[in-house]
Amino acid sequence: MAAFRVQSFIWMIFDLCMIGGFPFIFVSIIDGGGALGQWNRASIVTYYVMTALCSNLIWMHPEVNMSNQIREGKITNFLVKPHSYLSYQFLRESAWKVMRTIFFLPVFACIVIFARELFAVPSASAALHAALLLPGATAIIFMIGFLVASSAFWIEENTTILSTFWMLSSMFSGFYIPLDLLPRVFERISEFLPW
Repeated sequence: MAAFRVQSFIWMIFDLCMIGGFPFIFVSIIDGGGALGQWNRASIVTYYVMTALCSNLIWMHPEVNMSNQIREGKITNFLVKPHSYLSYQFLRESAWKVMRTIFFLPVFACIVIFARELFAVPSASAALHAALLLPGATAIIFMIGFLVASSAFWIEENTTILSTFWMLSSMFSGFYIPLDLLPRVFERISEFLPW
């Protein structure tokens, strides 16, 4: 259990680096007189704060554990159980998500309370729409990860596939940089991807 808490804390630090790093790169460009299209200081900080929140609430990674279980032959233990392997993985990832959110939400609340002047708080209707979309987005991300992990049935060492999946999903979901700041071709490609 302690290892689980340490891993959750490390991922929370990663989230904080995203909130604390990326926005300030763009803010320094804007403050230095550079233009970023329609983006201003408050909108870019809001983008990254909300991206970190959504990432924390949505992204599940069953592909790591599942790939290891397939590779090591431990998946056979689950095939004779009365509950499905899919539900087992979903519950396992949900527990991880709850633990990670417990670490993240107090930090997020502090950012909202103490750094409110740095970003624009979304409207109540936007927050409601986002809350309604979160369960579906979580299910889609989980199922994509589950399918990517299934490649371990055919490829003994599927870390290249996992890394490619993580890279593409981060790039085309707008996790690292807003898509409208990239060349138009990236935005067009992302329209055909589930992120």
